[in-house]
Amino acid sequence: IVLSLGSPVYSHELDRAIEYAAESGAITVAATGNDRLGTRWVSAPASSTRAIAVASTTAGSGDEPVRSSYYSNVGPHPGTTDLSGGETADASVDVAAPGHEIETTVATSNGDLVTETLSGTSMSAPIVGAVVATLGSSDPETVRETLRDAAEPVEDAAEAAVGAGLVDAGDRCRLDDGG
Repeated sequence: IVLSLGSPVYSHELDRAIEYAAESGAITVAATGNDRLGTRWVSAPASSTRAIAVASTTAGSGDEPVRSSYYSNVGPHPGTTDLSGGETADASVDVAAPGHEIETTVATSNGDLVTETLSGTSMSAPIVGAVVATLGSSDPETVRETLRDAAEPVEDAAEAAVGAGLVDAGDRCRLDDGG
């Protein structure tokens, strides 16, 4: 399940839904939010302990290195600013993926398809969701560990901003059973 949405206010109902999904064998991947300069912290539902929290990076190219996107929310969450009663304390970014200036096809209100360039953690989360789908595991913690272990560090970016680093869909990102 990919959740490209977010709120600075915690939702018990959404957290329970993610818990139910995990118990039913689904992995939830959630965008961390795009308000680093405002609310700052990993937003809900990415702040759920059962969700894999995904931040945004630039793609990097040529001499331009990969960087944390300036708007991508960070952790660890203090658990005091979102009405969660401390439930989101220590919520952090797990991994990051390119989400800045991503060219994509979108539908207009009249049904036409157009190409647009979009930016945000909502662009990053589906990339990680696709990698998760290739892993074939229904255990959120195993998947989180696998993603973090295989992630490529992002030079000059703090773990608070990009978690373990840039998601890697290559040979390094495999479950221990070879899956």
